[in-house]
Amino acid sequence: MPFTAGEIAARIGGEVTGDATLLLKGFAPADRAQTGDLTFAENENYFARAEQSSASAVIVDGRFVSSRKVLIRVPNARIAFAKVLPLFFPEPVFPGGIHPTAIVPACAVVDSSAYIGPYCVLTRAALSTGERAKSNFLSICSLRELPIAGQNGVALDRIYGLEAD
Repeated sequence: MPFTAGEIAARIGGEVTGDATLLLKGFAPADRAQTGDLTFAENENYFARAEQSSASAVIVDGRFVSSRKVLIRVPNARIAFAKVLPLFFPEPVFPGGIHPTAIVPACAVVDSSAYIGPYCVLTRAALSTGERAKSNFLSICSLRELPIAGQNGVALDRIYGLEAD
């Protein structure tokens, strides 16, 4: 999804020097940036590379000046970089449910919002919590896919087992 330099600056607490209406379609390191991409520079060496790149705009935290690039000035370019990444590379959203190839023990209770992906295997594991042992489920998944229990990783709070005696 493309964003204007002004929209990006507003989201990361920056200020645009140059054309705030410039449309930015991607985010890339200076050595791989193309026209329409945003990059970042946290020091003079990186800024020199960004200046020579095909990037259309640069996130900077210094007093850099450019007659060729739109600059988005921020207090910390590295932090701004981390804030911008999800705009151009959003986390995938998985619907709740269990994939037909997943192996889930019959005694597991899986919340309807949890996603158990292809070839994911849930196994029973006893975890000691003081004097009491409690059963939880651990996930062993294929590296070919990114199966997730819950939306942001294995969410044991949404996968329950029976308490061990």
